[in-house]
Amino acid sequence: MSYKNPFTRFMFSRDVFKRTRRRLAVYSRRLTKDPVSDLAGLLRGEDPKVVIDVGANVGFVTWQFLKAFKNANIYALEPDPVTFGTLKAVHGDNPRVHVLPIAAADQEGEVAFIQRQVSSNSSLCEMITETSGNHTIKVKATTLDRLCAEHSIGHIHLLKIDTEGADLRVLQGATAMLGRGAVEVIMAEFHFIPTYKGDATLDELTAFLKGFDFRVFNFYVGAETSRGQARYGNAIFVGPRWHKELATTK
Repeated sequence: MSYKNPFTRFMFSRDVFKRTRRRLAVYSRRLTKDPVSDLAGLLRGEDPKVVIDVGANVGFVTWQFLKAFKNANIYALEPDPVTFGTLKAVHGDNPRVHVLPIAAADQEGEVAFIQRQVSSNSSLCEMITETSGNHTIKVKATTLDRLCAEHSIGHIHLLKIDTEGADLRVLQGATAMLGRGAVEVIMAEFHFIPTYKGDATLDELTAFLKGFDFRVFNFYVGAETSRGQARYGNAIFVGPRWHKELATTK
């Protein structure tokens, strides 16, 4: 191929333009990629009625869900009494939000909960390397299966889990709901670098949910180390109802 030919140069320049445009679109997507926005796009037209926010903290993601899903009833679970106070102050008067001072886990009853100086790091799990200033308290825990039975929840359109190392334990407490196909979409946190004792990796979460015919829709990398290794992230999983529809989406 000779670039001396004007026609060749023209065709080449068009190809470069297309590739550049595609590359810019990729960069734009990386800058704006957001799991809640993607969930809103995925569920567009579905009008989800029940959203469960496990590990709601002060309720920021709950607020995002309220904006994205105008008719959803949101069950926001937060076991830390200090953080729960803020959650209740922010969302307690909203009739679409049910704030519950409880931990979702793989068991019922009282469990040890570690309060850390940064509230978003507090959890049921010990860190591999603990810092000073922590305080362990007892909190009430339940399984999602029990929670759904007590609140007459027959179907979960969206289940969000962010429990700092206990996400797999939360899912293990929802096997009845998962087993009968009563959960549509799941967003869960995972760690690439082990942070908490018993922390679930992306592979472990994927393997567990594969047993209920869930597939990875997308994942979102959080902070990275100075050498470029991803520390943690969130993954969206979709249940079997979505497989055929998403397989034909370009």
